[in-house]
Amino acid sequence: MPCANCETKACFTGSGEMPAGCPERRRDEFKSGDSQSKFLEYAADIRLKEINRLDELTEYADFMGYKRIGLAACIGLHDELRVISGQLEDAGFEVASVMCKTGSLEKKFVGVPGHNRMTARTGYNIGAIACNPLAQAMVLEKEKTDLNCVVGLCAGRAWSYWSRRDTVGAASVSP
Repeated sequence: MPCANCETKACFTGSGEMPAGCPERRRDEFKSGDSQSKFLEYAADIRLKEINRLDELTEYADFMGYKRIGLAACIGLHDELRVISGQLEDAGFEVASVMCKTGSLEKKFVGVPGHNRMTARTGYNIGAIACNPLAQAMVLEKEKTDLNCVVGLCAGRAWSYWSRRDTVGAASVSP
């Protein structure tokens, strides 16, 4: 699928020259059925509102009837997580959040070499605990959330997180 190098963007315009391998050559296979028409109308309406991604998430969750939202976040974005969680709660959602260091796995016990563990000048092991995206996913599964969002997880950790998830999710949220 050559979408990354497409010059015509036939999918966006609905016309134009389609490169070899273009999924638009099979556009009839991808047309939405009646079950999606209401959602597609909603998606078009929300684009006209020019709102930020967090408000868009809130509106989407409300539209879908979701009540519980899960947030899997990086410890470095704890302040932002507090803001996002508060906004979602203010909008009437129950929020379950879990930080990347959950489970307190020491890096030395999961095979991380010593040169990849940081120690402050004071001797405090600031990089001693490993991120644990699978535990984050497991926590949110137990919380029975309806929609889950990743807040600032590093790419590899986010991929690990999504490999475990069983519920609907959104890729990421930024304040």
